[in-house]
Amino acid sequence: MALFLTARQTPNLKLQAVAAVASLVLALALLQATSCGRRWPLRSLPASPAASIGNPPSSISWDHALFSQVQRDLQEFNHSGITLTHIEQAYCRGSRASIRVQVVEGRVYIAGETPSFQSRMSSIKRQLLNLWLAGGMPDGIDFVIEAEDGPTVGGTNEECPSRGPLIGAAKVPSDPSHSHVVLAPDHTFAGWPEAHTLPWNEMLPLLQHAGELSVLA
Repeated sequence: MALFLTARQTPNLKLQAVAAVASLVLALALLQATSCGRRWPLRSLPASPAASIGNPPSSISWDHALFSQVQRDLQEFNHSGITLTHIEQAYCRGSRASIRVQVVEGRVYIAGETPSFQSRMSSIKRQLLNLWLAGGMPDGIDFVIEAEDGPTVGGTNEECPSRGPLIGAAKVPSDPSHSHVVLAPDHTFAGWPEAHTLPWNEMLPLLQHAGELSVLA
């Protein structure tokens, strides 16, 4: 149930990344809107108005091939819908490195954030900004993006006994317990100052060669 894209499938990684987040956000909005036949209210936001981005422009087209994959990834929640409890549990279990995003009256709030790689967090926020600028942030939505290298939600504990949908920003889930993680890969690491990688024009051939040697499912 993971959304995974290879470099050969994504010639324009920036646009594809925005499209992936856009498709997922819309799918989350649809499920939340139909949960028990009504939308649940958002609780009070801990973020200040100064952290908001403003009012969105006109909406964009959602006609993208990634949307059908996102729908398959979210089948687990088709019956119950996505409730506020699901989102609370997702943030609880993914809080080692995650961002909780809420859209209220057209404004985008970072309602919660825990540390991760600084460049990855900045990249995620830039993708959200690009999505908002394109008019693709449905009002009243509440979702969690995990920014760790891999899903950190394999186990349960007393504080986080249930599962909620997470947007994973890095690696393919390696465990059946990660089946609720909707995944898109993070290709931004090549430019991180903290990654100490080769320039992209030198790194890309190495990644392509590695991909030919090992096919990820």
